[in-house]
Amino acid sequence: MPIASRPRMRALAAVLLCPALLCGISRSARLAQNFQTQLQRIADYATTPPPHPDIVLTANGADAYLAQDAKIPPAIRRLHLSSTPGVLRGQAQVDFNQLPHRGASAWAQMIFSGVHQLSVVARLDSGAAPAANLTIEQVSLDGERIPDFLIDLAIHEFVTPKHPSIQGRTFPVQLPANVRRVRLGHDRAILSY
Repeated sequence: MPIASRPRMRALAAVLLCPALLCGISRSARLAQNFQTQLQRIADYATTPPPHPDIVLTANGADAYLAQDAKIPPAIRRLHLSSTPGVLRGQAQVDFNQLPHRGASAWAQMIFSGVHQLSVVARLDSGAAPAANLTIEQVSLDGERIPDFLIDLAIHEFVTPKHPSIQGRTFPVQLPANVRRVRLGHDRAILSY
């Protein structure tokens, strides 16, 4: 290819790719905005008596919303949520060195240090009000399954200090006011009023 045509090819590629990139950006922004709208509906429904129509929160919407404006701690990057009926999955890159280590034991800090890919699978035991009950079934670090006793240690050292109601792998998640039940479907959570 003659040298003179390379800049033209780059310009043509930029012209062709630009709309595709803009569509991707605007799609993510639309998903995030829709998720924000659904969160506002949840807040509105909490202050008015039922009945209300179901609210559907999508995994893609949650991912887009959480990726905006530092809604998650800086130690967590590239968070991706998904679900199937009764099962919630999350994957993220976690920098354990940036997580607060309030009183964490030296050996816990030694085990959980550096940047790693974390995957969590949780089962929705009950989605009935006033609180859904989740059980963490599996945690993997860089593709390797973590034994239950280390999951318990990580919860005790990193999660419980910030969320004292979480003492183990099974814990309640308070549902918003007026929500009767939450159900997990394929990449969606359905809140019924």
